[in-house]
Amino acid sequence: MATIVIASTYSHLFGEEIIRFRYPALAGDIDDITHLQVPLPTASKEKTKIGKLVYRGDNFNPAIADHLRARGWQPSRLPYGGEVDFVKERVGMEVQFGKYSFVAYDLTKLQDLFALDLIDVGVELMPSASLRAKMYTGVPSFNSEVSRLQARGRNQPPMPLWLIGVDVSQ
Repeated sequence: MATIVIASTYSHLFGEEIIRFRYPALAGDIDDITHLQVPLPTASKEKTKIGKLVYRGDNFNPAIADHLRARGWQPSRLPYGGEVDFVKERVGMEVQFGKYSFVAYDLTKLQDLFALDLIDVGVELMPSASLRAKMYTGVPSFNSEVSRLQARGRNQPPMPLWLIGVDVSQ
């Protein structure tokens, strides 16, 4: 088994500070992700990584979902039919170990909850750059997403957001 570690964080419009100050118990739920155990990587069948040991989203999603649900985080339906992975009190969270293109969709869903005044801040949990190198192709990278946010400035998304990049230690 490997252990999840928080490798990098980025606070957009004071997202992390808002969570730590207004919702310290929820910050603890997030910090405690670092204690979670995930299965070791398996041999890849992808053309570009045949035989290499790689992690998949399935290595992470069940452990993180079980951890958050046990602490009262629940999915939240949007009026137009979409769903945010987890919401507790006024904090929304998306966990993205799938394809990088879904990060933009995740941020839109969080922004919708914010615009509806259902959350005060959002969290996006994703692989760090070093974990991305140990995963199958097409997954998001914390560094790339931070660069995208910084390029847009304060305008997109126009809400507090805490980006978290995770890695594993064995």
